[in-house]
Amino acid sequence: MDDKEFKRFMNAQCKEILKYKWIESEKAHHDIGRTRAAMEWTDCYAKGFREWWMKNKPE
Repeated sequence: MDDKEFKRFMNAQCKEILKYKWIESEKAHHDIGRTRAAMEWTDCYAKGFREWWMKNKPE
């Protein structure tokens, strides 16, 4: 993965974490915060996201 692709990967991952934060905050009826969202998303979804990214590599 070159620098440009890595940057795209990290940006896409950050967008997914923000989506997760919004969804989980709505469920909890309060803002769960970026740190909690990032940690939970990483535990639950990072591996699957990485595998998906490597197979699909959006242009």
